[in-house]
Amino acid sequence: MKPKTILPLAAASLMALFIVAVILLADTASLGILRRISSFPYGDKVGHFVLYGLLSLLLSLAILRLMPQQPAKRLVVLTSFALGLMIAAEELSQVWLPSRSADWVDLVASFAGVAFSSAIVLRWAYHGHQRIHS
Repeated sequence: MKPKTILPLAAASLMALFIVAVILLADTASLGILRRISSFPYGDKVGHFVLYGLLSLLLSLAILRLMPQQPAKRLVVLTSFALGLMIAAEELSQVWLPSRSADWVDLVASFAGVAFSSAIVLRWAYHGHQRIHS
């Protein structure tokens, strides 16, 4: 793999691991200092938007580097859809965890972050950076 491919893939992997860690901490009611984010008005929603938006951005860029011959729009839409399914499954799983509460507004904030970052990647891909892999 080329270094230009490894960096976006590594960044996406690290972001995914960070989100998994946050989820596990939340599932065990052990968020610690991260709990302070929720204390701000809509802090939790902003967190969902930012975390999943960044993950979507990094994943989309990594996928575009891995498959440069594929149409950017198709790759970004499929990546966003797959991520959206995982986000929905994680939010739904909170129904069965006593320390968590499933919230449709969290889900909407997460989806909005994915949609926003997907739009940024597509705009970047089609305006001046047609060949993302170069």
